[in-house]
Amino acid sequence: MQYFIKPVKQYVSRINWGAFQYSRRNRFLKEAGIENYKEFLASRVWKELKNRAKNAKSDYWRKCLVCGSAKNLNLHHIRYRRKMLVDGDAKNLRPLCKYHHLETHGMANSKNKPLRWAFNKLVEKYSVDMDGIKTSIK
Repeated sequence: MQYFIKPVKQYVSRINWGAFQYSRRNRFLKEAGIENYKEFLASRVWKELKNRAKNAKSDYWRKCLVCGSAKNLNLHHIRYRRKMLVDGDAKNLRPLCKYHHLETHGMANSKNKPLRWAFNKLVEKYSVDMDGIKTSIK
């Protein structure tokens, strides 16, 4: 078993996570008939998802998860999932202010790690209590 684990760890550590995540996202978009991410951000699915978050009953979607700011809110993708990109599923989205959104992506890119790793590090760094948080938009 040890013979198998070591080569896999070496392979995983050499993956360019940024390129991998974005190429996967772009493949999902093309499968859905959307040419690129810019086109997705202008799509009906994304606009409806943003409106659902903006008009949700829960305050969760109205402020940055880290600092509580209601200014310059972004919806951060923890992972690019086919279901969210095509159907507007919000399970992999988190509300972050522009500053913390950029910090998350910067952390992922500088350490060559997945976005979910960077988001978890951000939560850890700022001691964000994620217990009991419901991410559905209703």
